[in-house]
Amino acid sequence: MTALDFPTSPADEALYGSYIFDATRGVWNINAQGVVARYIVSATKPSPSKNGDAWFDSTEGITYIRYDDGTSAQWVETGNPVLSYNTLVNLTDTTIDTPIDGQALSYDSATSKWINETPATTLTGLTDTNITSPSSGDSLVYDGTDWVNQVPATPDAITRSDLPAGSVLQVVSVTKTDFFSSTAPGWVDVTGLTATITPVSASSEILVMVDVFLGASSFISENLYWKMLRGSTDIGVGTNGSVNNISGGGNFNSGASVPFMGGTSKTHKDSPATTSATTYKVQLNKIVEGGTMYINRRGNTTSQCGISTITLMEVAG
Repeated sequence: MTALDFPTSPADEALYGSYIFDATRGVWNINAQGVVARYIVSATKPSPSKNGDAWFDSTEGITYIRYDDGTSAQWVETGNPVLSYNTLVNLTDTTIDTPIDGQALSYDSATSKWINETPATTLTGLTDTNITSPSSGDSLVYDGTDWVNQVPATPDAITRSDLPAGSVLQVVSVTKTDFFSSTAPGWVDVTGLTATITPVSASSEILVMVDVFLGASSFISENLYWKMLRGSTDIGVGTNGSVNNISGGGNFNSGASVPFMGGTSKTHKDSPATTSATTYKVQLNKIVEGGTMYINRRGNTTSQCGISTITLMEVAG
């Protein structure tokens, strides 16, 4: 049989296993009455109390256990954070001073404590802002120390010179809707089929696009030609013609006296190498003397007509 090692100097009704101490008689008796430890909730320490009793301090929110070590008896805090620290006031890293509605906790590095204070309700109330005479459209910008208000910077405008090679810098276009006719021999300017452009850069190229609606009067084997010019310089024409170097034309050879009409177009990339105003135009010619050459109409009637255009497109070089 295992020997029982009862505590020395126990308090009255102290429990040890299935025994209970009778201080009046100074003996351990069988706990025949089923005396058990109690759980007590009160604002003050319960008295009398027995070894093993639990007491919840309703004021501080802390739980204690009555412990008798055989020499003395005392209330020992359980250290249970759920039971002991159920309010901010009882935490060791807070200093709560007369809290009011709407306050928040902020960390005070000087005391290493979280303290209650009324939060700022405006930007000017914050510690890391420096707001000076704000105006409509201002934005907050961090200057390395504080957030300061200032008028947002206007982005730099993109200029034509900023665009990469191949970008279209500008377009000039002229559309001729009225009629033109001539019986003069040789090359003649087509009135109204002229366009002027001022290049942004001398390295730019000019894409010249011309569409001409041709007409001829009623005569046999009438051949019409046209060409593009920059000022008085031919551009976009052939180089090996024995009679004429042209940009385009129409061969009206019906074998009978019937007036004709038709369209023809060409595109040419020119390099004027200048930033001065530059004029491009169209000239017309016929190889057979006599008869009339037309622009935008049929030879013997105006019942059918069209349009002619010249378009200049500056392309960044």
